Amino acid sequence: MAKELKTFKITYYDEIDATNEEECKDFLLSHLTRDVKYSDVSCFKIEERQMKVKEIGFNDSYYSEGFKEGIPIINSLLKKYGLKIQTKFIDANTEPEYRHSLTIERIE
Repeated sequence: MAKELKTFKITYYDEIDATNEEECKDFLLSHLTRDVKYSDVSCFKIEERQMKVKEIGFNDSYYSEGFKEGIPIINSLLKKYGLKIQTKFIDANTEPEYRHSLTIERIE
């Protein structure tokens, strides 16, 4: 079953006292390691971002059909990453006349 892939912005909040940037990085990594070990997400702010529907359009039906025929090839390449592209033809009255909406989905 395919699930639509969502995008999240994760912000890490922590104050670190250090004498230089290298020490700050070391402290940051140790803080992150501790947070992961204890499943502490209180320092993280997680926001779901609205994923825009991607569209691709063609002024020629020949190119549009070629695009549709290429989707299975693209999906076979994405399969090893657990992803696939789902397309839907958009019946349009304006240019470009032959449009497709694209979504990226995670497959299990």
